[in-house]
Amino acid sequence: MCIATSSDANATSPAPPASRVRSVPGATIKALRVLDTPRTFRAPNDETSRMLEVEINSASLNATYVYICKTESSRDAVLDLIGIR
Repeated sequence: MCIATSSDANATSPAPPASRVRSVPGATIKALRVLDTPRTFRAPNDETSRMLEVEINSASLNATYVYICKTESSRDAVLDLIGIR
């Protein structure tokens, strides 16, 4: 999934991270950014993890949800929320 997310950075459907954002009436996704993961969040020699930023705007909420998409030892991709700005 992390590699697919990286290659689909310009896709119009940011379903994996956006589906984990709390529901807010009238909220819109203003931006979805796929970035290289900072070293502090990566395991040694990890070249597949990516940082995802989902920018949400509404009348009551303006926030950027930050996720790390990484592959666990079981080889399953996981999406971890690491912050809200």
